Amino acid sequence: MKAWMTVVSLAVVPLAVGCTSSRELTRARVEASSAKKDADTLREENATLKERVGELETQLAKVLEERDTLKAEAEKPPEPVVAPAAGKKRPGKK
Repeated sequence: MKAWMTVVSLAVVPLAVGCTSSRELTRARVEASSAKKDADTLREENATLKERVGELETQLAKVLEERDTLKAEAEKPPEPVVAPAAGKKRPGKK
């Protein structure tokens, strides 16, 4: 019976000691709280950056479209310029 009681006491005592409030436990809680706040801040920054990336991608698409349009216009052969024919002067005009 003594052996059984010794086993039970050895198994329960570390649990009781581990459940008490200690500096390490308090420090771990503070660090966990700080990490959670940091994670929330990073999530907000991530959302803001994703929104900005979307705006920049839209702007880039517009610029590329404009560039392609201008490139296509530049590749077209120039239209011939029609010069007025030099004709005879009309009688009666000075």
